Amino acid sequence: MGAYCDEVRTRFCHNLANARRQSGLTQEALAERVGFSLQYVQRVEWGKHRVPLDTMARLAFAMDLDCVDLLKM
Repeated sequence: MGAYCDEVRTRFCHNLANARRQSGLTQEALAERVGFSLQYVQRVEWGKHRVPLDTMARLAFAMDLDCVDLLKM
């Protein structure tokens, strides 16, 4: 189970960074949209934080996406 969770977290981080770039946003701009610090967004994209579902939802909403889009394998 642990390996699967790590895989999902890695996929989320990768998808978040790709979605942000495709949306034309910098990490700083995304952070401003959701009210997080730049450092927090960077650490989320780098997989340094375990992200709660409500945070995933805020990040997805800021880019007009659904949480599911950020979790797709």
